[in-house]
Amino acid sequence: MKIGNSVLAMIVAVSVFLCLTVDSLEASDSSKIVHDAEYYILEAQNAEKWAADDKEVDRKLVKFREKNDGKPPAEYSLYSGR
Repeated sequence: MKIGNSVLAMIVAVSVFLCLTVDSLEASDSSKIVHDAEYYILEAQNAEKWAADDKEVDRKLVKFREKNDGKPPAEYSLYSGR
């Protein structure tokens, strides 16, 4: 039985698609981010500051939404330390 080039190309395309789909499903199974040791050291050293920074960012986002009809910013930089 002779297989045409278009059929062979379709088989290859479907095979590649299935491989990529299965690979992406495996990657999305883990719901928790795994950090390295350096992150955990930095987290222990900076947890209070990071929590305060998070509260400040949340406050600024609420303020922004109030001025923007409740819509979040499309792109907004909260960094002001230039």
